[in-house]
Amino acid sequence: MKWRDDLRQLDKEIVLLAHSMAILGWDQETYMPRKAIGERAEQLALLQGICHDKIVDPRWQDAFESMGIEDVNRFPVEGLSDDQALLREAFRRYQKEAALSKDLVMAISRQTSLSQAKWAEAKKARNYSIFEPELKKLFALVKEKAETIGYQENIYDALLDDYEPYMTLKELEKVFDDFKGPLKDLFFKICDQKSDIPHDFLHLPFSVEKQKKLNKEVLNQLKFPFERARLDESEHPFTTTLGMDDVRITTHFHEEYFPAAFFGTVHEAGHALYELGIDSRWAESVIADGVSLGVHESQSRLWENIVFRGKSYWQGYYPELSKIYPENFKDVRVDQFYKAINRVEPSLIRIEADELSYNLHIIIRFELEKRLFAGDIDTKDLPEAWNKAYKDSLGIMPSHNSEGVLQDIHWSMGAFGYFPTYSLGNLYSAQIYHKMKQDISDLEQDIANRKFDKMVQWLGQNIHQYGKFYRAKDLMKKATGEDLNPKYFMNYLNQKFGEIYGL
Repeated sequence: MKWRDDLRQLDKEIVLLAHSMAILGWDQETYMPRKAIGERAEQLALLQGICHDKIVDPRWQDAFESMGIEDVNRFPVEGLSDDQALLREAFRRYQKEAALSKDLVMAISRQTSLSQAKWAEAKKARNYSIFEPELKKLFALVKEKAETIGYQENIYDALLDDYEPYMTLKELEKVFDDFKGPLKDLFFKICDQKSDIPHDFLHLPFSVEKQKKLNKEVLNQLKFPFERARLDESEHPFTTTLGMDDVRITTHFHEEYFPAAFFGTVHEAGHALYELGIDSRWAESVIADGVSLGVHESQSRLWENIVFRGKSYWQGYYPELSKIYPENFKDVRVDQFYKAINRVEPSLIRIEADELSYNLHIIIRFELEKRLFAGDIDTKDLPEAWNKAYKDSLGIMPSHNSEGVLQDIHWSMGAFGYFPTYSLGNLYSAQIYHKMKQDISDLEQDIANRKFDKMVQWLGQNIHQYGKFYRAKDLMKKATGEDLNPKYFMNYLNQKFGEIYGL
């Protein structure tokens, strides 16, 4: 096609700009001096403005019009060519960006940087009022963006589409409704037992230096390519892609709770392996990215929960862990350790929640976001609404805002519509793992032996390599043979926690 060389170069420039902004964002969260935030916000806003100009370059519109492209849904699912996949995603990107003014794009970028800085300050001070004025400004800008882009039924559709493309609120609520009831029933059945699992040995002092060595050892087990990626520290663990051969992950070490950094590192490694596994033919193109954050999250949750919180892994690796921390685990059997790291209880901190109640944390945030954009509550009402939701859903309340409404970074990033993808990731992960067990013989034994080559290869072949070539629902159908089905996640939870709690 005659457009190919010209637009592929333009697409490459857009991706290179995005990676440049990612470098500045990564630095802001890791090493940037605190007082540098003002100029950093301007740097990012400038680059975002330049990126906007390239996304809405008239050459895109000319190409789309010359080929009669008016709707992303007109592209075929079966027999999709590389050129068609690139055009579909470029058209989708163009449609959304062309609706926005450059001033609005730059304002959102600038306000995001300022909001993140105020969020970090407010969290440290446990004072929501420090953050709320900046959040209010950002919320107004994000709402303006959603209204400007447009939607068919609900403003939340425009928010969700940024993170789970092609999915609507109606579809999401149908999926959530299918598992929300059974999930709560299982959670409260466990809580009603009032039989605690000993876990005090997880809350002893754990040398951070030893934790760092342990985390690197686990990454080595996964054949984490340190020549293409790196691990650093930040307040909130995250993964960012700075290039096809430059993916950064971070973790946060807790001196008196080793599972936080261990499972956080494994979680982010799952994200990184996805990004590093995308076929090189898509380098520096719109396709070289995860298909959706739900699928992206499935990769991190699969490794974090199904594999590394699984019985098979610790039956093989626990003796090694006991040697690293002999005093902490000298009287602890492997079955006790396994139950402790999978202990279910109402908790305040999402990223430290067990994998069952974790989804209740997501539902709380999802419901608050819907109320916020429906105009039922204002940003100033969030702490009270948050506390009430935790009391009603989990029977507990935060003692201060840093373990409540300030605990997550997402709203300070303007990432409204992001949270549901975490639960979607759990659903995807169980379905993917079910299929993987059918395709890989002796999978559990491989996990016990810390041999992950077959798993990484399977994920690479069936999920990672495609990037955004397929839509998420089409990728799941191709990889697992069926549409997203919450039954696999509930079957997994019932089997695992039914055994742990004798249900």
